[in-house]
Amino acid sequence: MEDKYKFIVDAYREMMTLINRDYVYELVNDFYCQTFGKSREEFIGKKVSDVWGEKRFNSEIKAKIDQCLNGDIYTEEDYFIIPGGQKKYYVLSYFPYRNSNNEITHVVGVTKDITERKEAELALQKSEKILRSLNEQKDKYLAIVNSDLDNASNYVNSLLPPRIDTPGLKIDWKIVPSAKLGGDSFGYHWIDEDHLGLYMFDVTGHGVGAALHCVSALNILRFETLVDTDFRKPDEVLNGLNQLFQMSDHYSLFITMWYAVYKKSAGILTYAGAGHPPLIIFNQKGLIGKIEEG
Repeated sequence: MEDKYKFIVDAYREMMTLINRDYVYELVNDFYCQTFGKSREEFIGKKVSDVWGEKRFNSEIKAKIDQCLNGDIYTEEDYFIIPGGQKKYYVLSYFPYRNSNNEITHVVGVTKDITERKEAELALQKSEKILRSLNEQKDKYLAIVNSDLDNASNYVNSLLPPRIDTPGLKIDWKIVPSAKLGGDSFGYHWIDEDHLGLYMFDVTGHGVGAALHCVSALNILRFETLVDTDFRKPDEVLNGLNQLFQMSDHYSLFITMWYAVYKKSAGILTYAGAGHPPLIIFNQKGLIGKIEEG
């Protein structure tokens, strides 16, 4: 029976030791010897301090064995540098061994290799740390981007014209963009004392590119910077813009729009459209109809 127990202990792929009250190794299994590259004779009959050094014994090992000799089970996670320089992680447990009189005479040490699990945990912790760092950087840069987008959106909105409320003319409006920053806009301004230019347009897509294209077109209309163009004539305005904003020169961006001119003295609205949805006209009684391109 003793031989069978010895076989089981030696075949067990965890390190096992038996240490007496004098801190002397009485038994070690084969796996313990293999792990540390020592023979059984280098352990059996030797004090723990002789094997691992007096300093390490007193600072790290003795208190754990004493705790177990006082009747407690001691367990901790630790690591060793085994021969060859490899770092191995273990769960170390000391169990009190009692004789037939229930006296604690020895400590049984069982050391389980958890290197694979521990390295996976450490790798996960490292990945989580890197991920947290990347998320913090992302949040930082996203805050900067959002701040810049807010500033750009505020600038685009600042270009919209004030409402008009006079006895002869009232203009009110509401714009609800589908994105924080896009290519939709409109405007109106007096070309001269009798002619009011009105325009609305949409640049393809959303985002910064569409918004920049939109602002360029809007400022050209606001400041009437098209060369050889009478801004009282919608067809000339659209022709001039078409020459300036060719898709091939602007990353395939294009503009659809309406441009109209209201002649106050005659009450006449002249208009031209370019690929934009119809304008809907109401009066005080309701819908009059749609202005289609043609």
